[in-house]
Formats: sequence, structure tokens, C-alpha cells
Amino acid sequence: MSAQDSQARAIVAEVAKSVSGNRPADINGFARSAAVSIEGDGSKRGRVDLVGIEERVPASLGDPFGTLTFRVQLPAGETGFDPADAFDACFTVEFD
Repeated sequence: MSAQDSQARAIVAEVAKSVSGNRPADINGFARSAAVSIEGDGSKRGRVDLVGIEERVPASLGDPFGTLTFRVQLPAGETGFDPADAFDACFTVEFD
């Protein structure tokens, strides 16, 4: 795993953790909470976007009831690596 990938994963993990403490009724509530978390944190604004919401019907208790997909963009030079290297990645997070 590259250092940029690790940095992007850490950003998404922080967003997911910030919304997991709440207990909305459905995946749309988690999506709204994630959007507020991203917009409220200036260090994430413009670097991470919520790009997908998928509602699921769980087969049993504890199964995921939805997923959120995030796109992380680390502009060239921001990663501390070669200034020509920008980094983009998408991550899907399951909520149960």
C-alpha cells in the first residue's frame, strides 16, 4: 500500500468514525451526517466527497444496511511526495 493510499484511507476512516457515533434511522441519515462532517472540517473540504449511497435490506441482524462511497483527492504536492503526483481514490464503507 502506498503512502498516498494510507493517507486517503485515514481520511475516510476519520469521516466514517465521526458519523458512526450517531445512530440515524437509515443510510440516508448517515450520509447527511457524513456530509456535515466533511463540510465542517476545513481540512477535509475539497479533499473528500460523498459520491455514492446504497441502501440494502439486511438478511439478518448485524448485516450491513447500507454503504457510503467516498472519493478522496490529494492534490499534487500536498502528499509530500513528488509534486507531479496527485492521488485520487474511492472507498466504500459499509454500515450495520
